[in-house]
Amino acid sequence: MICPAHEITDRSALPDSLDATTLSLENTAPDDIAAALTQADLFVLLYDSSCLPTPSPSGPPFLAAIRPAIVEHWNKSVLFKDYGPHLDEAFAESLDDIAARNARLIEAAARASQIHFIDEAGNRLSGSLAADQKWTSVDGMGNLDVVPGEIATHVTDLNGSIVFSGTFLGTVPFAIKYRVAERLATLHVRDSLIDGFDSDDAGFRRDFAAYLERHDNHRRIEEFGIGTNLGIRALYGRNAGFEERHPGLHLGLGGGANGSHHLDLIFARGTLAFDERIVFDGAFAV
Repeated sequence: MICPAHEITDRSALPDSLDATTLSLENTAPDDIAAALTQADLFVLLYDSSCLPTPSPSGPPFLAAIRPAIVEHWNKSVLFKDYGPHLDEAFAESLDDIAARNARLIEAAARASQIHFIDEAGNRLSGSLAADQKWTSVDGMGNLDVVPGEIATHVTDLNGSIVFSGTFLGTVPFAIKYRVAERLATLHVRDSLIDGFDSDDAGFRRDFAAYLERHDNHRRIEEFGIGTNLGIRALYGRNAGFEERHPGLHLGLGGGANGSHHLDLIFARGTLAFDERIVFDGAFAV
């Protein structure tokens, strides 16, 4: 945990200097940590949770004693969970470069009526883009604690069958069990719903079927996301938020209805096109 003691009046800009104190969450007395949170203008929590040998829904054991202080001072907190050694990687690229890339992609999408993903086997997932299609650009501007590098939208008529190689991000920790998988499944999509899937992995067949059947909304692709952060050069299967910024496609299932769990399927490779214009094929072409 890092606690800078410097008044930050403009949260979109960094101060000229920081007076920071580093505390071990595991080895510092909870009362000392709570006192430090009270005194700090900003505190940054860095810890592993999903990646622990025995992960728990409530997080690592040391959190329980300091959770009341974290909740009390939530408005001056920044959390990086399960980043491990990859924090520098996640913030390696400049915000200006990412913002410009996102803007170019959204501009290119505005001139297209179709969006396509072509998988490693040449299969295609396609859907329609409206003339006024709404995109969200996550570029870090105004939110310096958010990992930058994504544009995302909602497409209602995605259709096709595609091979999934990659990892996951979600409250259901598929990533921790399956890490970064090669050709784990073929997804069959009809009107933006997972209509079925095939997999040679019996465990995944059981787990993914259980997820899909748990809630009607789990079958729906709520998010068509494109990671745009070139600093993130690989997938690691850590169930960490920065991995969905990895360049390329991620599909977000669920999370659009009460009681459902959002699950991102982050593809390790593939091609993205607006109409027939290829905008990503291992590198961006915009």
